[in-house]
Amino acid sequence: MSTPMRILLLGSDRSDPDWRSSFDLLQAAAALDVPMEIGVAGAALDWLLPDPAVSCVIARAFSSLALLDLAPILARGPCPDALCTRQPVLPLRWIDPPVWRAWLRQADLQVW
Repeated sequence: MSTPMRILLLGSDRSDPDWRSSFDLLQAAAALDVPMEIGVAGAALDWLLPDPAVSCVIARAFSSLALLDLAPILARGPCPDALCTRQPVLPLRWIDPPVWRAWLRQADLQVW
């Protein structure tokens, strides 16, 4: 596969474990050395920028992906004030809104 699989993680405000399918996809693709470009927005930002006051199974799962050498995950900048003091569990690269929009339109995108 020459062009990377492009994935946008959006998450959900629901309390059910919808994060698991996103995590499984990233883990399988990384383990198989499938090239990926990953973006994150919305409720999925909480998966990667967890509240330190809350023990989070989701954050622990996503932090394990660091062992698989994922490229920095893209997020529309600037970082929201409510999240700026949090430590990301994976490398995040905040990009300017025009660059974010261009990334979204650049090629086919899978939304999770």
